[in-house]
Amino acid sequence: MKVLTIQKHLENDKTKNNYQLELYTMIQLVGDISALNQNLLNKIIAELAQSMLKPTLEFDEILLECFMYPRGLESLLHKYEFENNASTMEHKHDFNLQDIGHAQLLEIIHIRKVILDTQSSCKALDQNTGFVLKIQELFNKIECLVYELLKRLSVYIEVPKCSKLYRSILTKQLPNFNEFFSAYKMFNAITNSLLETAVKTGQDTTKYFNVDVSLSDTITKFIKSNDKWMHQMLLESTSFQEFRLIRSKCDSKAETSSFSSTNDTCCSSFTEFNQERKNRLRIQHRSI
Repeated sequence: MKVLTIQKHLENDKTKNNYQLELYTMIQLVGDISALNQNLLNKIIAELAQSMLKPTLEFDEILLECFMYPRGLESLLHKYEFENNASTMEHKHDFNLQDIGHAQLLEIIHIRKVILDTQSSCKALDQNTGFVLKIQELFNKIECLVYELLKRLSVYIEVPKCSKLYRSILTKQLPNFNEFFSAYKMFNAITNSLLETAVKTGQDTTKYFNVDVSLSDTITKFIKSNDKWMHQMLLESTSFQEFRLIRSKCDSKAETSSFSSTNDTCCSSFTEFNQERKNRLRIQHRSI
């Protein structure tokens, strides 16, 4: 199964990744980097981190919605009706057991908090020599939390008698788990390479450290893959489906088309709609 493949792959990599982190911690301790290059290194790492954190946060919030409202539009329509109808007590609502919540919701909420903390650390950029290692440690924490979450959720695929509803949710989200783990591996490799390059330059204050063509291409690929992941994830989201449905109805009444592209997930109108929808569903209000 795909879940088992992911887990085996990660288990094989964990020892290697931990060793790399320890190795570069030692390099940081014994190697000196000029303030000029330390500042440049920190800025590059911060931008790369934000590039991955944006789709990672969106993925986490999509997971949060999936397990808060597992029946999707069916349970959401009941919520909308409940909020908008003044005499809701007169109506019968077909709530199922799954609408109560899920045990892994707390884990997903905690992951979101760590992502937000990491974003804050990236924004609070300074010339501290420990900045890169701090970001690496935070990313490693996020990866471990997502890994443990997937391991617990994988029971819905591994055990035949488990809920088909949650199995369907997990199966649909497996590509996003794969994207996350692939992005994490690439981010870890890039940051280690950048750190090694900066250390080799040493305390020379007359020049910036050089990024070779191969590493530069990898960085470009990393950023583009994050953008592609974000676009594809939004394209398949319930939020975008609702947005297209509402927009098509509005355009039909007005006999015009105000939606430039059916696949435009970056347009300001959808961004605003998506945020308002999250507020309405209280996706970003959950905390522990």
